[in-house]
Amino acid sequence: IVKPGEDTPSGIWPVFRMMDEDGHFRQASGPIGLQTVPQKHDLDQLRSSLLVQNPQYSREIHSCSLLHPSKHVYPDMPKDNDTSTKIQKNSLLRAHRQMIRLRKMDTILHNAQRQGRISFYMTCHGEESIHIGSASALRPQDHVFAQYREAGILMWRGFTLEQICNQ
Repeated sequence: IVKPGEDTPSGIWPVFRMMDEDGHFRQASGPIGLQTVPQKHDLDQLRSSLLVQNPQYSREIHSCSLLHPSKHVYPDMPKDNDTSTKIQKNSLLRAHRQMIRLRKMDTILHNAQRQGRISFYMTCHGEESIHIGSASALRPQDHVFAQYREAGILMWRGFTLEQICNQ
């Protein structure tokens, strides 16, 4: 609980954003987080660091699809400078980019609704990770019955912004 006059809560925070908006891994300050910062976009180094520091979660780290490269290239990811497809197969970076894209789309559509340019829109501010995390855990053949505030699932499945806005 943050008391009036306090800048930030004291104690250990259970949540740590691993990447910033540019896709660089953040350096932890304090007892939690990564002690060694992996190179940019290197899932193998990130997984190794997490395993060394959190051996009790080894099963979860090994089974997490976001910590492993995709089998296929994501068409909505930027192209690498070299011939490898390391960035285009990086599931964690794609999830982060999708959450940022969803937040920006949400802001634009909410503003358009407030200005009377569109008749109806329900925001999903603060729910971006729920959408992307659950969608990334599903297999492509799994059915999704999305509703108003679940545009992130459609984004993960490859829908364009135009297709989402046209629904």
